[in-house]
Amino acid sequence: MLQTAPDLSALRASLATAVTRFDRKEEERAARNPRAYHNPYGLGIMLNRVDSVIADIATGTSVARALYDNFQDRLLTALERVTGNPVTYGGGSQDKGRPL
Repeated sequence: MLQTAPDLSALRASLATAVTRFDRKEEERAARNPRAYHNPYGLGIMLNRVDSVIADIATGTSVARALYDNFQDRLLTALERVTGNPVTYGGGSQDKGRPL
């Protein structure tokens, strides 16, 4: 199901907010822990990926698949919580690690 433009703009705003929140937490963690690293250019890169997610969704890709294709690890988990679209993984050897 293709989402309408107002839904995409609201989704983009919520994803951008979540990415910004994630970046701030990473920055705070790096300030507390000398072994942690924070990329000062990371927020811009992540916001660019949010635009890629929205473009993918506009072309008909599911929200879960668009998130999976553009993000990974803890950031993917954080964005799944925001959208309410958890990525589900298949149990077979052919589907391992791929969203259904």
